[in-house]
Amino acid sequence: IHRQEEEYRVAIAECSLGMFEDAFNRFDSIGFINEGKAKYLENAADSYFEFTDGGKHIKKCIAVAPTHAECEVFTEAIRKRLKEAGHLSDSAHEKEIFYTWGWTSSKLKDINSYRIGQKVSFVRSTKGVGSAGEVVTVINKDDKYLHFDNGKMLYAKKAADCLNAGETRKAEFCKGDLVQFSVNLKTHGIYNGSLGIVSKNPNEIIILGKAGRPNRATTLPENFAGWRYGWVTTSRKSQGRTSENVVVAAAEKLTKKAFYVSMSRAKQRAALHCPDKKHLQDRLLRYNANRLLALDMNSDKTVQKNMTSKKQEARKVKAVTLPNKEFLTPANRLARIRKHVKALASKAVKFGKVVFSRTARKNRYPGIINEKTILPETKHNAMDLLSNSKTNKSPKGMEL
Repeated sequence: IHRQEEEYRVAIAECSLGMFEDAFNRFDSIGFINEGKAKYLENAADSYFEFTDGGKHIKKCIAVAPTHAECEVFTEAIRKRLKEAGHLSDSAHEKEIFYTWGWTSSKLKDINSYRIGQKVSFVRSTKGVGSAGEVVTVINKDDKYLHFDNGKMLYAKKAADCLNAGETRKAEFCKGDLVQFSVNLKTHGIYNGSLGIVSKNPNEIIILGKAGRPNRATTLPENFAGWRYGWVTTSRKSQGRTSENVVVAAAEKLTKKAFYVSMSRAKQRAALHCPDKKHLQDRLLRYNANRLLALDMNSDKTVQKNMTSKKQEARKVKAVTLPNKEFLTPANRLARIRKHVKALASKAVKFGKVVFSRTARKNRYPGIINEKTILPETKHNAMDLLSNSKTNKSPKGMEL
């Protein structure tokens, strides 16, 4: 096991350096790549069951699949084994969950994209229109506005900022089911990507913290649909999560980035299940999600041999324009704070000097001078004259 952990770290480092062929072969040499033909998703569920100690400790493993279709089949296989082991209740409650169609921002803003009777879901609360996770139906539309069955309407140009188009499906939720939220509902402490456990009441969810431990319980609104099963997630959603183990199920649609992100979620062991190792490796090495530039191609449309060196030079030039990240270390962060404190102190001293000089000038020169203004010198002379008149009494009849 210790050797596997060392080799696993080396393979992840090779992925980060772009050496995907070496990384794939290294994963295969330590038994992390498994070929299962048509039963690869069932085998992946078996690995998940093994890594979680028979389903007792679900926080010990993360399950990942590149496509939503594989996520659904993988999820059903995991839930079937958990039910057989008694970790999921037999009694289930049907709830509606929303599946987005993945429309682009421009399509969401185009009112002609919507049809009467179509379902839309709010991804964030919109004042006076709908709350996050609420699903409404389009009952009418005009040149600019969409009209919903909740009696509200929305300007179509703002649709991309607050809703998604899609469809609702029925799903059964049992006590102990793991769910993942896809919207931000701040009033309930729910954020996109956060996980929860279904309690006896299907509307009451126990929110999990970053370490996978129960944090608090919250009751969802009755018409809330911004959630789905959380047993399996896509590689994009898995970013930022780590666990002791990871299980990946992929047939062929696995990019290099998705391969690196998925396999690097674990601290100890990983298991990638696929129908055919050779086919997956060929697809992985051949497919590149990054588009090539015209400058990277020769006149005969072949890739230049020195393209890698050119990219390295481009990265160096770009690094000059990137923000300074030195403050991310504790020592540099403290140095930056000290620098800011000194700058603020210097500004405060300068401002104090300006205020003091203005106050002194105001006391010395009392605004606009006219025939009724009593200057400080005149006032001072008058006071001296008055004091002298009191000490030296003037003769009778004389006026000062």
